Order: sequence, then structure tokens, then C-alpha cells
Amino acid sequence: MSRQQSFNFQTFLDYSSVGNMQERKVIVQAIQLWQPIKKGTSIVSEAYRCAINEVVADEKINQFIQNQPHLKPQIITKLIEALEAIQLTIAHTPTFEEEKQRCRQFESIPNNETIHQRLLNTSEVLTTEDIKSYIAKEETLNNQPKLNQDNALKALHQKMIKHWSKLFKATKKESSQSDLAIKLKAQGIKDSTEKEEKLLNGFKSLTLEEFKDKMESYPYFKRFLKQHYPKDYIVIHYERQFKKIMETDLEVDVKKRATLRKDFHKAWVEKINIEILSKQIQRIDKERKEAIQALYSKIDDIYEILKLLQPFVDDTTNFGRLWDLSLSDIRVTDLSLLQDYAKLLERNKDLIELARALGRFRLAEAAYEKEIIANAVQQSKPVINAYGKSELVGITESDDLNHVLPTELALFSDQSTENIFFKRFAEKKLQTFNLIDKSSENYTSIKEEEQSKKVNKDKGPIIIAVDTSGSMTGEPEKLAKIIAFAITKIAVSNNRKAYLITFSTRMRTIELTNFQNSLPDLIDFLEMTFSGGTDPGIAVNEAIRKMKDETYQNADLLVVTDGIFYDINHRTSSQMITLKDKGNKFNVLIIGSSPNQNALTDFDNVWYYKEDDSIKRLVEQIKQLNT
Repeated sequence: MSRQQSFNFQTFLDYSSVGNMQERKVIVQAIQLWQPIKKGTSIVSEAYRCAINEVVADEKINQFIQNQPHLKPQIITKLIEALEAIQLTIAHTPTFEEEKQRCRQFESIPNNETIHQRLLNTSEVLTTEDIKSYIAKEETLNNQPKLNQDNALKALHQKMIKHWSKLFKATKKESSQSDLAIKLKAQGIKDSTEKEEKLLNGFKSLTLEEFKDKMESYPYFKRFLKQHYPKDYIVIHYERQFKKIMETDLEVDVKKRATLRKDFHKAWVEKINIEILSKQIQRIDKERKEAIQALYSKIDDIYEILKLLQPFVDDTTNFGRLWDLSLSDIRVTDLSLLQDYAKLLERNKDLIELARALGRFRLAEAAYEKEIIANAVQQSKPVINAYGKSELVGITESDDLNHVLPTELALFSDQSTENIFFKRFAEKKLQTFNLIDKSSENYTSIKEEEQSKKVNKDKGPIIIAVDTSGSMTGEPEKLAKIIAFAITKIAVSNNRKAYLITFSTRMRTIELTNFQNSLPDLIDFLEMTFSGGTDPGIAVNEAIRKMKDETYQNADLLVVTDGIFYDINHRTSSQMITLKDKGNKFNVLIIGSSPNQNALTDFDNVWYYKEDDSIKRLVEQIKQLNT
């Protein structure tokens, strides 16, 4: 069958790169039935499923198929091409190999070595905040031993202050009650407690570095404490603790660093995978939208073409070339001229009748051919469909974006949390409404049966020769063009072969059967100005040559002229007699009142039309001659 009649699904099954064989079988079934593929009930990839469902459920596309059912195979072809494009998109999605190499390089750095920030700064997926956060955590981990030591020293400093303060408080109380202290105070002389208090306050105000320096040396406060509190061994006790703290190992905890780097590496890998998935989703969505837009554009073009071709094509059901016509190809010509001639025919129905009468429109005997009819049988069965959408039963986890919870969409709307959304989408862990369908399920089965169909064989071809000499200028030229246009319209609309010959002293031919290519030439003919002399022999010889062609063996010739030309030569006349014996007819329509009668004797039928004649009377005359 031709491309206009069906789509070769077997070729798609055997050779397409879309999915695997099982997926392609499900795809073919869905397209043949023109039904969407339900989510979760099929092995078909989500990318293919969404593309198919978008097309088969599209209102504009379905309306077009309803109006032009013979073009449905072309819609299917475009859909398959879209699936192939999606497959290529999946196959050529960026893999971020350089980024993966950086990630592997990071993973290979020994835990006892420092990470160079330059490596992280070259990343394509890590954000500045990601890098800053990790570097800060590693620096905190690297500084932790020193920080622990400093905290221990600070705690030791506070213990010493507390211990000394306690001793000083007791000493001060005891000293204040002594007779000597009372006398010295009465005389205005300071005792030793005031000096110790000053020394203690100075010790309290020491910074961490000052405290370390004084503990490592032998300053005055150490000598004072040893002299005044020898029994408490305050200096010896805290010196031992200080020495123990200072001898603590300041090496970084390698295990903690390893855990930190492992977690960061895992997050980095997830970011790469999310980026790959995001790019894939974006490209697939772009391919899907472009496919739909291409179909819309093609449908719009076809509707426009149908409007422009209305003068020729009333019923496009069997007009197989329609899909291949390009609107841009047609618009290079002046289609308004076709509209003008079409309106002229609408206003004068007699011209249509004249065109029909001038050609031989006899139907061949009826024939029968067998055809396979595919009938879709609708059936139903009760079923509880967990993937239906009629009843809400709870919340579940999935990647169904049509029923995602608002809280999940909130993650997608925030740039800082959209990666969490993509991760949950990839893992099918988005929180979505759980809907089921408790109603019956309808399904369609295809049953094929053989039927006999009565068909009519093609009507005979037409050859029109139009005199374009200068003597045809005026009303004859206008009428000749209208008749040629009307016969062409009838031939094209009836899918008949038609051949136009224009002649004066030179000849030009137009194969009207090839409508797409001949349309500009036809319009050139309708626009041309008739001029020059007349030589009908070249037109008749071309018609004779064409009648010897297998496709034009049963053709009749109609010459439209004013009859002002020389006699046809003997050789041409003999060839006309031979073809007449085989059933071909040579007819002439004379527009005017001064033809060369001798030159008309070789024609089977000669019809006359004068400016004051009635076209209706001419039609009746032609019909009587044909019966």
C-alpha cells in the first residue's frame, strides 16, 4: 500500500531504535487504537508515553484526522519521527564526563592530604555555596585539634583562677582579724593581701597566649604561689596538667575527614545525576513541544492549501499529494488568479456544462476489488484500577507530576531546594495523591473481515490544445482560458490525466496530472497575453505523440482556436486517421466566425461559438453530437 494508505508498523517494530521490542509492540497497539497509554500499566518509557499521549489526546490533531482521515498515516509518521527524535535526545544527552572525572579525582585524594579548592572551583554542577560550605567544614575539622587544645587551656586557666581565688579569700579573712593587720591599717600601711589581690586580678586578665607564655616560663605569680601556699602544691599540680595538654597530638581525625569527604562525594555524584536527568527532561520536553508545533504548523498549512486549491479540488479524500504540498511552494504563484476564474465559473454554470460536454466523460465498466476492513469492537469489564483517577484514597510516592502535592511543588519553586525536587522525581518519591478507579474499564479489540468493493476504472485522459496566437486576443482569449481552466478543474477533481498544449508559432506543454509541479505553469498560461502566428500542426503532432504513450492511448484531443490557420499537412492527417481507427477523437471548438474550413475537415467534431451565441445552445449541440 502507498504511504497515503497506511503506515508500515512492521518496519517500525523491526528496525526502530525506539525502546525495546516489547515497548514498541505496546506503542504500535496504542497508535493503532489511537488511545493513550495509561501511567503505571505499561512498560513503555515515560518519555515515549507522554509524547504519544500528547498527540493522541490533542483536540486539534483529532479534529484534523476526523476531517482528513486519509492523512492519518502522515500524522502517525510524524509521531514516530518524534519518538525517534526523543530516542536520539536520550542517546545524546550530555554525560558530564569531565565533571565525573573531577569527581573521581576528588575521591582519589588521600584523607591525610589537603583538598585544593581549585579542583572544586572548576566544577560545572557545584555552586559557590556548595564549595564554600565544604571548605568551611574541612577547615573546621583541620582546626579542631588546636581548638580542643585551646579550650582545654582556657578551662585550666579558669580552674587556677577559681582555686587561687578560694585560697586568697581564706587568707584575706584570716589576715583581717590579726592584730598586726589592724595596727597596719590604722597607720595607713597596706598589708600583703592587697598585693596578692592585685596579682590575682592580673592573672585573671591574661589572654590565652599570655597564659601559655607564663605557664611555660617561671614568672612572679608562680614564685608567689609557691611561697604563700606551699602545702597546696597549686603550682606543681597545674603545671602537670598544662604539660599534659601541650603534649596532646594535634593531628586531624582522619576518620572524620574521610566521612566528610565521602558524604561530599556522594552529594556531588547526585548533583551530576540530577543535572543529567534535568538536561534530559528539558531536551525531551523541547522535542515533544517541537513535534506538536510541527504538526500544528503542517495542519495549518494543509487547511490553507485546501482553501487555495478549492477551485480545483472539491474532495481531498483521495488527493494523496496533499501532505507533500508545501504552502511556500504554492504561494510563489498568484493564486488570486485561480480564485478569480473559480468565481467566474460559479457565476456562469453554463461554462462548466460546456467544459463537461467538450470532453469524453464515459465511465469504464464496473470492477470489483477485495479489501480488508478493520472494525473496532468496544467492550468493557469490571475492574478496580489502581492507576485510575476518579477516587482519592490517600497519599503515595511516585513521579506523577499531574497529582503532586503543593508542598512538593514548593520545593521546585525555590532555586535552593529544586535539586531535592529533581532527586525525588528521579527516584519516584514525590508525595502525590493516590487515586484509583472503581468503575468498569472499556477496551477495544480489532476484528478484520474481507469485503468486496465496487470501483470504477479511471476515466479517459484529456488533451487540450489552446491557440495562443494574436488573432485570439480579446473575447476568444478569455473564453479559451476559462474553458481550459474548467476542464483542468474537472480532470484534477476526478483524478484524470490531463495534458495542456499551447501553440502559436511555438509550442509549450503542461502535464496537468503532476498538479504540484504544473500549478505555476498553469497560472503562467492564464496570465499570458496571446500573440504571434498560428501553426496548429505542431499542436496536433504533439497530441499524436502523446496518444502513442501508454497512459494516453484512450485520449481525445480538443483544440480551442479561432480557426485562422493553414491546412494540416498530409503526413499529420494520415496519422490522425490511424488513431481515429483505434478510437481516439480529434475535436475542435471554433471561437469566431472566420475559420479555414479546409483545415477543419480532418477533425471528428467541429463546434462553433460566436460572441452573440448562447453557451447553453452550444452545450446542447455538443451533447447531441456525442450521443
